[in-house]
Amino acid sequence: MLVVHPAQPFKTVKDIVDYAKKTPGKLDYGYTHASSGHMAMELFKQTAGIFMTGIPYRGGGPLLNDLLAGTVPMAFLNQDAALPHVKAGKLRALTVSSKDRNALYPDVPTVAESGYKSFEALSWSGLSVAKGTPQPIVDKLEAAVVQAMQSPSFKQRLTSVGFVIPPTGSKHYTEFVKTELDQWTRVIKTAGIKPE
Repeated sequence: MLVVHPAQPFKTVKDIVDYAKKTPGKLDYGYTHASSGHMAMELFKQTAGIFMTGIPYRGGGPLLNDLLAGTVPMAFLNQDAALPHVKAGKLRALTVSSKDRNALYPDVPTVAESGYKSFEALSWSGLSVAKGTPQPIVDKLEAAVVQAMQSPSFKQRLTSVGFVIPPTGSKHYTEFVKTELDQWTRVIKTAGIKPE
């Protein structure tokens, strides 16, 4: 989700885009190199056709500290990291980067709802095995993951901090990973991001 320090005047995605278009490069944001937040911001800038100045951080902790202090005005953060600070009024959530609204932030629109229909940037986790792993082992692991993901206590723990549980299964996951690789390869090439 895109969050700003409450001292910032921005209340919507449109506010940020309008300001960035009027004053290219004058608006800063924080990021940690090649993180999900970094990639979400690059996709956002490319989608909206704006230029903002990125301030690199060596880790999420220092970035969050500077956001809370107002040293850096905005960043894309994972919803679980942002949640306590948004609830406490120390950060303002402007938009979520998923396709659908997050249940913990029902009043916060998606980037797509804010006028950028194709935008989606997710932070996700998955379980993969080495190519050539025998199918009975793959099937056993997949069945165990599906069973765990259906556990009410496990689901409740994840959703309580803002995670969304997607459909499970290797077919869905394989298709999703391919789509993600294609999208982020394009974003990285367009932004000229190099490994550090």
